[in-house]
Amino acid sequence: MLAQGINAFSKHSGKILDKEFKAAEFEELREKPVSAVSGISEGDAALLKKAFGIDTIRGLAKNKYVKIAQLITAIVSLTELLGSSTLQIG
Repeated sequence: MLAQGINAFSKHSGKILDKEFKAAEFEELREKPVSAVSGISEGDAALLKKAFGIDTIRGLAKNKYVKIAQLITAIVSLTELLGSSTLQIG
């Protein structure tokens, strides 16, 4: 996943981040406000802060609800890849 992230960032940083944040180092980017992510407005950032306490890109990435959504999506993608229409757990 790390390699995919780095690859996507390298190829598409202009589409992922607002222009003022493109040149920042990865370490610095993690601590930037979530509004640095292209498509997340200051208003959206305020709502994320109010609802989930998220105020940085790192906070968004580590949020348990974001991770749950990513895992569910990955499981569905895997079942589609394997040709199974339903996933049975247990």
